[in-house]
Amino acid sequence: MKISVFYDHILQAQEQTYKELPEVLANVRQMGFEAVEIRASQLTEHKETLRLLDAAGLGISCVYDFYEMNRRDESAHIRSHIDTALQAGAERILIVPGFLSEDDTAGMQELLGGIRGASEPLPENLFNRLESFLDENMDIQSITDGLGYAVSAGSSRGIAVMVEDFDDLSSPVSSMYTLLYVLRRVKGLKLAFDTGNFAYSNEDAIDAWRLLCGYAVHIHCKDRGRDSGLEGSGANKGMLPASVGDGYIPMTGLIRMIEESGYSGYYAAEHFGDIDQERAMARSADFLRRLL
Repeated sequence: MKISVFYDHILQAQEQTYKELPEVLANVRQMGFEAVEIRASQLTEHKETLRLLDAAGLGISCVYDFYEMNRRDESAHIRSHIDTALQAGAERILIVPGFLSEDDTAGMQELLGGIRGASEPLPENLFNRLESFLDENMDIQSITDGLGYAVSAGSSRGIAVMVEDFDDLSSPVSSMYTLLYVLRRVKGLKLAFDTGNFAYSNEDAIDAWRLLCGYAVHIHCKDRGRDSGLEGSGANKGMLPASVGDGYIPMTGLIRMIEESGYSGYYAAEHFGDIDQERAMARSADFLRRLL
């Protein structure tokens, strides 16, 4: 099994510790990480990045980027993203496709609230109402069209194209049910399953895995910390960063389920906003290495 970490965490660790970047990279490799998740611009705007990663013995597990597929033609952006991944030796790209207006977000969340409150995991009558809403939304259709182009462009060059459960309610892929809609609509689109982001939508990550596991080709290992004084479930528990294994997400159970499914790809540690990224990376690596 392979573990990776977000390159942003490495840069944050450098700022927090005042160490030189090559030293931080060497420490990350010594922790057991084999690769990094990196934004496309960190490769295109900083030409020395690949050389530094290679010198530290770190590869690239995924190249991600943000899009506005419902606002503009992103074809050139997609082709550049794929080119960047190929030059970096990555096999997967992650697309954050865009965000909905306030009104559309409210309409989508109202329908999702009905589904979440039902007794069945996937009540078809309520899901059909959500599906009709998404079918009729021009922004959603622009996003699925853009993702379809990306999948076609990526597959012709050996690059898998993914979306993830993104922690923003205005994202059309913030919920397991809207993710299911998009993954069904865009043939060949894959999922980077983020263990911690379903909590943002007040959904259970284990239920989400059972629903979406057939699409998953990549794992973001994100735990969540509790806000002091808050009780309850899901979003009410808080969204504080936590090293993997130190929060309330059932990481051990989730990873065991993922392993039992036959998954053999990367597990990418993610804890944006941690005030001690060096410590968080070390604890995440230790937890994942012991578990895997």
